[in-house]
Amino acid sequence: VIMTQGERVLLVDESSDTLALKAVLAAEGYQVDSCALRFEAERMIESFEPTMVMLGMGNPRLDAVGLCRDLKADVATDNIKVIMVVPEQERATIGKAMAAGCDDYVTRPIDREDLMVRVDELLRFARLRDVLRQGVV
Repeated sequence: VIMTQGERVLLVDESSDTLALKAVLAAEGYQVDSCALRFEAERMIESFEPTMVMLGMGNPRLDAVGLCRDLKADVATDNIKVIMVVPEQERATIGKAMAAGCDDYVTRPIDREDLMVRVDELLRFARLRDVLRQGVV
């Protein structure tokens, strides 16, 4: 069992499975919020202060790749872990997502077990990084 320590996950997606995904993450102990549009995501990243952001690709109004690139380019947000949620038929866009700095991706339809392994691992490494930074300073 991985201790989540109440980490915050922001889902940015307008897909019909967002509520189910939110419930899965909440059941694992994560604090979860969601929105669908980029301007909402930018505002919520500032106020909710997520440890991880999951971005749904395939919505041109969101521009998930652009948002990921912006998060990773800003020192205030570059430590936020980003997982892209890629529709199976758009697997060719994974390279763009990785080049923009995303930390990992899952394909839709989402396999719950695969998702939780990826989320838990990324956040475990984020916690270790934070502990190491505190010890070095």
